[in-house]
Amino acid sequence: MTFVSKDEVEAARSVNIVEFLLKNNEPLLQQGRYWRHEIHDSLVIKDDNNYSWNSQNLKGYGLISFCKDFYGMSFTKAVKTINSQNLSPEKITTQKQKSSDFSFSEVNDTSRVRHYLIHERKISEKLVNHLINKKIIGQDNRGNVIYKWADFSSRKIVGKELEGCASKKFRHIVPTNKEHYGFNLKIGKPETVFCFESPVDLLSYLTIHKNLKNCYLISMNGLKPKTLLYAISDCMKAGHIIKNVEISVDNDKAGNEFYQKISGMLNPEVCKRNIPKAEGFDWNDVLKHSVSTRERQKLYAKKHNNSSSLTM
Repeated sequence: MTFVSKDEVEAARSVNIVEFLLKNNEPLLQQGRYWRHEIHDSLVIKDDNNYSWNSQNLKGYGLISFCKDFYGMSFTKAVKTINSQNLSPEKITTQKQKSSDFSFSEVNDTSRVRHYLIHERKISEKLVNHLINKKIIGQDNRGNVIYKWADFSSRKIVGKELEGCASKKFRHIVPTNKEHYGFNLKIGKPETVFCFESPVDLLSYLTIHKNLKNCYLISMNGLKPKTLLYAISDCMKAGHIIKNVEISVDNDKAGNEFYQKISGMLNPEVCKRNIPKAEGFDWNDVLKHSVSTRERQKLYAKKHNNSSSLTM
């Protein structure tokens, strides 16, 4: 039987939950002084190492207990796994202070955001320019994308989130009393609500389906039933009759589980599964694959035409 010493236990207890999860590539979104898991959206972790997983009716304190609840580890395995990461309390304290002091300002230069969305994410240039000109999307002083959340009726900005343009993943939700909102676009008089896991997926879908009419598109920042339900409610309060709710999440285990969950909460005649056909794909993957295919076809046609002219 494997044992752990008192010193090993104390060392594991000193490690911050958020720091551990970020190092292990768990998808977290910062919301003020707490962090929310993007996939298990009822899981909330506070800066003081308390956590609550509402859907599982679990609450606790400290990383050892968290590993037991979230990963199903034994006490001994949790201690060994945590200590193998070599995370120091001093480093964690510094990073916590930086995240809590996070601030940004919007700048006029949007060149980095344009390059990221148009050339890296393959979003329609016309769409990106339109949203920037309408000040629905912006750029901050660090070169991050600012996605602005508009109120359904007034279209006043009620929230913001940031996404990094660099290869290292960065996302930050600015604290707001409209926490169940998200980045959204309203087209005409909505009869259909589309929900996505991220703003990029929303913009990718709109790039692919350029002629959408009478719809409301909302990013849930993960898989959050409340965000979708609030969106539907906003539409109905404004007098719109919603005929379809298109669940446009990723084609993965979490996305399919979300569809099963939400389809049990909505009228089955209204709720539609609108998930990418390829397993593991999100809507930006679909868009980039489509663009790549068209570019290869153009290159092939050009080479074929050149070779034909040489043989004449």
